[in-house]
Amino acid sequence: MAYATTTLTDVHKAVLRACRVKLEESVDVEYIMARCIQDGVISQKSKAKILSKHTRHDQCSAFLDILETRDAKAYDDFVSSLQEDYPFLKNLLEKELRSQSLLYATMSLTIANETIPNKLQPSEEQSTRTSVRNVHSLVLQLQSSLGISSDSVDTTHPSSLLNQFKDLNLSKPNLTLKQTKIEVPDFCWGMCLSPLGEIVVCNYEQGIMVYNPDLTLKLQFTVDKRWSHDVACFPTGEIIVSSRTNDCVKVYNSNGDYQSDICKQVKNPSGLAYNNNLGLIVIGGAPNTINICTNKGEIKHTITNESFENLYRVHVNPYDLTILVSDIATDTLHCFTKDGGEVFKYTGHGDDKLNEPRGIFVTKQHILLVDTLNHRVILLNHQGGYIKTLFTKEQHGLHWPGYVLVDSTGNILVWESGSGKTHLHVFKFSE
Repeated sequence: MAYATTTLTDVHKAVLRACRVKLEESVDVEYIMARCIQDGVISQKSKAKILSKHTRHDQCSAFLDILETRDAKAYDDFVSSLQEDYPFLKNLLEKELRSQSLLYATMSLTIANETIPNKLQPSEEQSTRTSVRNVHSLVLQLQSSLGISSDSVDTTHPSSLLNQFKDLNLSKPNLTLKQTKIEVPDFCWGMCLSPLGEIVVCNYEQGIMVYNPDLTLKLQFTVDKRWSHDVACFPTGEIIVSSRTNDCVKVYNSNGDYQSDICKQVKNPSGLAYNNNLGLIVIGGAPNTINICTNKGEIKHTITNESFENLYRVHVNPYDLTILVSDIATDTLHCFTKDGGEVFKYTGHGDDKLNEPRGIFVTKQHILLVDTLNHRVILLNHQGGYIKTLFTKEQHGLHWPGYVLVDSTGNILVWESGSGKTHLHVFKFSE
């Protein structure tokens, strides 16, 4: 089992109590005693105490009393010891554990929803964010293992705790801005958020760098043949890396170990995005296509358009499931439905045209678009209407910005490279 604890959890204790009558009626502990001693479930001293009881029922009862004082490993070893003589009890305990674990999880989350206020104290915010991210990641892993997609957790819903941390109206006037500039080791070719809120960065030559939410480096690993172009994450934590140069899409686990090649039908892949409802989105370069794929890399649907020339980056709007893609040859931001219907295209406002748009990120109310050769980040509404220019070279020191995202704490991260150095700009708005 993946869990580790020095004491038996309330869930395990609930299972033993729910099945106790059946266990006491059926189990002769002498049949399992030798293995339980060998595995460290009980000691020789405990054995003597158990066997001092006069009936089989009382011996089993004494054994279960001792088991409740042990840890989860001892519980697992006990369940395994039933396989040979009492397989029906082993199956009963395994089924009851699944049932009780979901029951306790539901009760705990219900209490959290009822007691956690909409506005947290500053001292509680970081720990609460971390806990919510962990819960969300575990739910997604469970859904993935069960093949559940239609009932996926909607973190964009107004009641979602995750949503509360980054629901800031960037179009409001008179917002207070705090900016931090961090020098980083290499130029970024793409970045995304992991299910735990980590920032995963694709460096063109150095590989993948994973940063904790506080922007300290957690992990760095190289990718096969180097030359990575973009990165995305599955809800179960695996990291997906594309390489147009090497014509491949590779999957690595959260520790950076290679798992598999996928999306082999997509030629010259570049931009990547993942959405629980749509799946994995992969930009193909030969020809220029938007490919909606399964987690195994099988193409479900391909979007083509005669205006495509050099598609670069892709992002899914989680609020309406439209697909946003930038074309650096035609200086256009396209927006399509999942079936390929055009919703809008944005090339600029008035005579102020885009010049090689790259990174895209969507918040509850806005689209953030990096206009690379104009050295700026602009703000659009979800219909593609211009609102304002958010960050510029003149005001904020941006030089060749490439990619943008809003992290789980509400920071706007803009990665750029210019003047021989590479910087990560961290912007924080407050009202």
